[in-house]
Amino acid sequence: MRNYRAIILDDQQTSIDHLMEHFQKLEQVMVEAEFTDPYRALAYVRVNLVDLVILDVDLQNRIDGLEWMSAFSGKHTKFILYTGYRQFEDDGYMRNVVDVLLKPVSYQRFATAMKRLDTEIRLSMPGNPAQDPDDHANEYLNVRKDGKWNRRLVWFREITHIRSSNGYLLIHLATDPEVLISNASFRSVMEMLPKRKFKQFSRSMAFNVRFFHSFTSGKVRLKHVREELPAGNLANHASFREFLETNSV
Repeated sequence: MRNYRAIILDDQQTSIDHLMEHFQKLEQVMVEAEFTDPYRALAYVRVNLVDLVILDVDLQNRIDGLEWMSAFSGKHTKFILYTGYRQFEDDGYMRNVVDVLLKPVSYQRFATAMKRLDTEIRLSMPGNPAQDPDDHANEYLNVRKDGKWNRRLVWFREITHIRSSNGYLLIHLATDPEVLISNASFRSVMEMLPKRKFKQFSRSMAFNVRFFHSFTSGKVRLKHVREELPAGNLANHASFREFLETNSV
């Protein structure tokens, strides 16, 4: 893991202190400032470069955490939401945050979020040798639009998941709220997709590991996807089972 600069924004000092206990066990991230006032935090990041902002949503102020993110203009800074309310998870992932941590977060869960931060920053750096060659993989697929079939270039890195339904393939993208409808078969597209990046977890669905959040109660949760996706029998999906053994949350 590289060395990163971070700040914490939370209206409760006890929540900040709890995070600092975790950061003391992690040498690669340096917390350069702590704030309970969102406006002081905004003033700070406008003149200081930071790699990560961990912030609460409910700041008990005239601005909440989501509005604070909108007011911040930094292009490369990553965000992790730290909240006591699960209801903010969807809003966070729709804004492309690295992770959403629920208070009080355990060190194990915190460490998982830091690994995700490291991965996202490394892979987003242009020209970085660590950048994944699969990020440039794509294919033209027949997609129905306004009642007509057209050839459309689909970048695999943008796919959150695919599913087969009523003889068609539904392709869900992180970059487009509209679901693509293709006449390609589920099997043929699975053969196109990089196997180490896409895991089939039921008879008719597969997801991009880049957007994986968690697996609980037999359901897969993905970033940028509001619904939880039901998984099939793990015994029938060895690759997915092996993935969970090293990526469970």
